[in-house]
Amino acid sequence: MPRGGFRENAGRKSEWASGRTFVETKPIRVPREHSDLLLLIAHRLDAGEILDLDTESLQDENQQLKEQVSRLEDELDQATKTKPVQLSLLSDQLSLSKSDLEKLRDKSLVLLEVGQQSAIYGKAKKAFNHFIKILLEN
Repeated sequence: MPRGGFRENAGRKSEWASGRTFVETKPIRVPREHSDLLLLIAHRLDAGEILDLDTESLQDENQQLKEQVSRLEDELDQATKTKPVQLSLLSDQLSLSKSDLEKLRDKSLVLLEVGQQSAIYGKAKKAFNHFIKILLEN
């Protein structure tokens, strides 16, 4: 009875969607803070996803979204300072529960088309939560 040596289908299976083996991969050195993100990108590319690597257009789009969120926050601040009576009337007309308002918030946040970890998403969620709080207080 032979021992050792190559055995077909032995060992851990590949984590890559394409089934690439250890021999078909290449180790690289990257800063630790970027390693998880780069590995995620590599797995998405391996699965056949096409990623837009034009960072300038993404930066422009992020800047536009940041400006839009900032404008919305300013409008919300103005509305809460100058129109509390209208907000009260609005909450009476809506007559939504807190959970209904949170569902509406979550559906609206999906429309931003940014990741939940992005600063834009966080600021927009904070603005929505502020708006919900004001509606429920009135």
